[in-house]
Amino acid sequence: MRADGMEIVAEESSGRIRLVFRLTDDKALLPRLASFAAGRMLHEDAVLACQKNQAFLWQEAPADADERTLVRLFETFADSCDWWRTRLAEHVVSDAVEITEAVIRP
Repeated sequence: MRADGMEIVAEESSGRIRLVFRLTDDKALLPRLASFAAGRMLHEDAVLACQKNQAFLWQEAPADADERTLVRLFETFADSCDWWRTRLAEHVVSDAVEITEAVIRP
């Protein structure tokens, strides 16, 4: 699916619908994105994940959910994607990113 300039993949497996949005393939951005993850878990159901230096968001719901639930899933997921895309657009990555303490950002 395409919405607001984003390509969101919808998959069904084992009775669940999963939405996935690829954020970046730039592994230098992973520490910065990870610094936001804990705080975002308090605000949204989308989950930041990483596989082979690729950061992506995912969120899922039961495949047999009613139409209203699925619409809400897509809306909240798209909002999450927008928030994370804004953080990527703002990024300023130093040569040495160091995480020395636990930080929770909203």
